[in-house]
Amino acid sequence: MSLKQRPPPRPSASTDSSNTSASQSALAPVAKRQRREAGFLHGQKVLIFHEDGSDTPFTREDTEKVMDMITGAGGRLCSSVEAADLIITKIVAATRLRNSLTPEQVAGKRVLHVRWLEESVTLGVAQPMGGKYELVMSPGSSSQPQASSSSAMPPAVAMTSRQTGSMENPVVTLDRAVSVRPPRWHNTALSCERWSPLVSPNDDLVRELGWIHRDRWLGRGDSPGSFDSNALAYARAIAQIKAAPVRLEPKHVARMKKKTLVLDHLGGKMLSLIEEFIKTGRIEDAEKAKRDPRLLGLIEFTKVLGIGGATARSLWDKDNCRTMEDVERVTQRGAGYGFDYLADIDLKIPRSDVEAIGTHVNEHLQLLAPGTRYTICGGYRRGKPASNDVDIIFTHDDDHAVDRLLKKLETRMRRDGSWVGTLTMSTPESSRLKGSQRFPTAHRTSGFDSLDKALIVYKQRARDPNTGVVRDIFRRVDLIAVYKRYYPTAIVGWTGGTQFERDIRIKAKQRGLTFDSSGIYRESDKVEVFARDEQHVFEILGLGWIPPEFRCTDA
Repeated sequence: MSLKQRPPPRPSASTDSSNTSASQSALAPVAKRQRREAGFLHGQKVLIFHEDGSDTPFTREDTEKVMDMITGAGGRLCSSVEAADLIITKIVAATRLRNSLTPEQVAGKRVLHVRWLEESVTLGVAQPMGGKYELVMSPGSSSQPQASSSSAMPPAVAMTSRQTGSMENPVVTLDRAVSVRPPRWHNTALSCERWSPLVSPNDDLVRELGWIHRDRWLGRGDSPGSFDSNALAYARAIAQIKAAPVRLEPKHVARMKKKTLVLDHLGGKMLSLIEEFIKTGRIEDAEKAKRDPRLLGLIEFTKVLGIGGATARSLWDKDNCRTMEDVERVTQRGAGYGFDYLADIDLKIPRSDVEAIGTHVNEHLQLLAPGTRYTICGGYRRGKPASNDVDIIFTHDDDHAVDRLLKKLETRMRRDGSWVGTLTMSTPESSRLKGSQRFPTAHRTSGFDSLDKALIVYKQRARDPNTGVVRDIFRRVDLIAVYKRYYPTAIVGWTGGTQFERDIRIKAKQRGLTFDSSGIYRESDKVEVFARDEQHVFEILGLGWIPPEFRCTDA
């Protein structure tokens, strides 16, 4: 493995277009199409088939996982055999299908075992459909699946990966026109200097380490200093492992122990945990964390806005809170903090619903300030099949149009019933006296940036993933109004994973700058440094360009 750093290739014009088109309201349909074309199931309508009385039924958890895999690969879920192009099932024998389906019903359709989908997603490329995966229902079919000719999926392939012992990165297709090969892997201390994909060969290991990280972050607060450094050590290790382009094997661990392979943040303790996982498929510390009622309670408490780790621990340890009702009683917080909507806010938001929210917000923005542009950031922009909340940043060429735009938007959206609650709102930009000094985050007394923002409860008519019923669902939506000159830094600051954003601030400091979502400043004289666009932000910070889909640094 070469550890020599090579700069990433500069993106082509078409790459730049695909990465920024979502921010242009006029191009939103194009961006939406391009994102769907990125997956190997692009354009396919997929039915998850449940057999009545099956010995191996899809559980609710199984179903949600399969739904995420289908939508993440660009497919569309459907609810009828007639509408489906592809049927995914747990049935292993074609004759079992006759219990519920006829050959006529599945004529012209592919019926595949769920292993095909799982392995395609794991390897990042559609596996051949025939042979061991496919169930063929022809007249007089035997009890064993019949092999059919291999058939490739549509040409928009999400990823092809050479599963070798080298650290060679895969080719990733972001849309039909543009293929991106990440630069050859190299060791770096900062996650903002390496490409970290959404789907990693080591995701199962990352999930285990993620539980230990949660335990250190939330559960162990006796000594704040050691608590912070311990949690941060796991966050950095997770980000490093996410970027590894091949699955970590015993030979990699052996080389790291001999120092012939160097990965920052993977020291002796972390290597022992990796070895344990490679041998057993689990990490005992992680398994204990998953069963710890205190940790599980703290995780629930921190879902309430304004309750962080220290407050959650105090509620559990000192106030003896065990339920959300206890927390609401002790804190004396009402619906304004989202208690009434927690069950809904906990639901994942499919990409289609995220896009629908963005479109609806934009309709109001165009009526208030024609020409407003917006970008949906957060996990959605990183390519996640479903999001915890929706982050929408919007701007206008005219600063006057942005002033108090958030307040005006609230008035309109409350009128149509979509804005049902405000968890928090701050408008430092609109309220600041014109011509007064604007300081970066490090020189302000409160707030994580100085942008106008509202964290709201949004009502959306959508399908409940648990029941399949269309109803009003309450979502967490963050709305951020930005002057045009701060739009690039806002997009960067609201897109990356937590560790990516932490490291990009460290990188800025190394260059004598201060960075946050609301701008870049020289530390020596507090003079603002303006970026033309998102890629220029990376250039100012001395970083090679990393597409949003490769800023996925967290478990």
